[in-house]
Amino acid sequence: MGIKLKKHCYTMTTDLDLEPDLAFADATIAKILESEDFDEVLAWAQEPGRLSASLPLVDPDMEKPLAAALARILWNATPLPSNGFRPKPLPMPGRNDPCICGSGRKYKHCCADLPPLLDIKPAHIWAIAVEHLTPEQLEQAHAVRAIPADLLSTLGEHYLKDGQGERAVELLEPLFTDSLDRLDARYEYALHVLCDAYEACGRQEYKRKLLERVSQEASRPLRGSAWERLASILADEGDFPAAWKAFHEAQRATPGAPSLSILEVTLLTDEGRIEEAKQRARFWRRRLEKTPEMPPEVLELLDRFARDPHQAMGQVVLLNDSAARLVELVENMCERPIPEYALVMLDELQSDDEEPESDAAGIQEDLFASMHEEETAIWMIEPPRRLQELEARWHEHYPLGKPFSVQPFPMEEEIDPWGSKAAEGWLGFLEAHPECFDSLDILDDLAMSIDRDYGNWREIADRVYGPLLERGAAILDKLEAQHPEGLRLEWGFLENRPALRLLVKYAFWLQEQGQRERALHRMEQLLRLNPNDNHGIRCILSRAYLERGDDAAMLELYRRFEDDIHVEIPFGAALAHYRRGEKAMAQKALLQGHRCNRHVIPMLTAKRPKRPKLDPHGITLGGRDQAWLYREFMLDLWRTTPGALEWLKKQKPS
Repeated sequence: MGIKLKKHCYTMTTDLDLEPDLAFADATIAKILESEDFDEVLAWAQEPGRLSASLPLVDPDMEKPLAAALARILWNATPLPSNGFRPKPLPMPGRNDPCICGSGRKYKHCCADLPPLLDIKPAHIWAIAVEHLTPEQLEQAHAVRAIPADLLSTLGEHYLKDGQGERAVELLEPLFTDSLDRLDARYEYALHVLCDAYEACGRQEYKRKLLERVSQEASRPLRGSAWERLASILADEGDFPAAWKAFHEAQRATPGAPSLSILEVTLLTDEGRIEEAKQRARFWRRRLEKTPEMPPEVLELLDRFARDPHQAMGQVVLLNDSAARLVELVENMCERPIPEYALVMLDELQSDDEEPESDAAGIQEDLFASMHEEETAIWMIEPPRRLQELEARWHEHYPLGKPFSVQPFPMEEEIDPWGSKAAEGWLGFLEAHPECFDSLDILDDLAMSIDRDYGNWREIADRVYGPLLERGAAILDKLEAQHPEGLRLEWGFLENRPALRLLVKYAFWLQEQGQRERALHRMEQLLRLNPNDNHGIRCILSRAYLERGDDAAMLELYRRFEDDIHVEIPFGAALAHYRRGEKAMAQKALLQGHRCNRHVIPMLTAKRPKRPKLDPHGITLGGRDQAWLYREFMLDLWRTTPGALEWLKKQKPS
């Protein structure tokens, strides 16, 4: 708009447009709510560069008068917590009073002729204010019915993040109790927050019924939003015909809505229609790039879908609030220093009159006894006291226990830690206690949660999974560096398992990322820390050593596990000895391997052996399935060793 400003004895015109950039208004309202002192707000608003940062076309000579005028307008409209969340307008200055802009001139000779700079309504102010009021202030404002109904979603969101899903339901449910056709697009976010609150409370049926009702009775914008959410729910259930029907209903309610673009390409990708997903992504990209104020992240995501829909789905995961919150927490975690842990060496057996508390405790007692006989130092990891207390509270919020033995996941498979109700509890705890990322126990749980649902995290795992594992390994490295004489952390002690489990995951993670040497280094570290090798890392190392031609390392591995039940070790030693020309030693190792499993030699030397039935839950030691898996794992190395298979055929071990 064009504004004529009288300055001294001449008139100048400047073009101002406050609508596109509300940064100054937002920051000023935040300052008002913080200080509730107009003089302080005025001095802040008139600081050099404050207004011009939002309105760069403002004449520098007019910056202070305009900032003062805008600050006064915003002050007069902002609800003050100390005034019962009502504005406290300033009286109009008299014509002969000093001008509020601080020029020293009379008001009538300075800013009196300024036309209205902002056409601002209470709803506009509240839309900004709710983002800057504390949860306690929002609750107080709601108690005096000051918050406009369509903005209650902000308070509901605060309740939800604080783990108070029921309070969010109580707050927002009344908005959707009466006739829905009176609710316009301003209530769309309230609908989403209420649905999330129902999920957090485990009230899935209520959410479904609400969405079905809104999709039939509400105004078009709300109907479209409800149909979109129903389409996602139906796709998650695998009912794609119903999901597409809901998608088309959403199109009819809100044709051309940008959110439909992401919904359509994700539905196509989930259904495996990859080429169609790419084509529709390109179509939506061309269409939406012409839409004013289109968020760039939407266009970027469509570009990703046009290139590789599977990879783009990882970005869609971030649109999930739980995933996005964890990503942010993990990124902040990287700034924390590596914590100090202690090591406790047990130097006396449990007294005979004490009963083990559990089978696991009994196993630990037996392990201690055997190691005591070998005069081996027994170390257990001990977290700082502050972390011990934090971990106890963490397990009140996190729904899963620890896996049994070396199993990857706990037994409570029916519990989904990413369900809204469960996730809200432990995510809220993490947000309130960032020191959780100093705990090996909690890092172990987080890594397990992602590993358990890795398919949904695959494309963003480097932002979450990798850093969590790296931090666990760094804590362990710091502990090991403090004991250069050698540190053994036996798997048999439950206190050591979170650290060792993280290290196992980290080694495999590095291997999957193609960082083979770093992965081998971590696997060798595992054998050093836990010589009993409960996870069978030695089998993977046997292949790695033979593959890179390190026969000496393979034979050292054989020396450490000479009586091993895993056929990879004796047969690997036989191949290493053969390569070195040590035929007698090769035959000795081969004989031991044959005693472990008599099917391996015929399985290796046969041209087309019959594939046995494989059990997904394990192998039969000494069985044909074990021999088949060894063939799949190692045959290429036998084939590429000149004469090895021919030599093997001639052997007749008894």
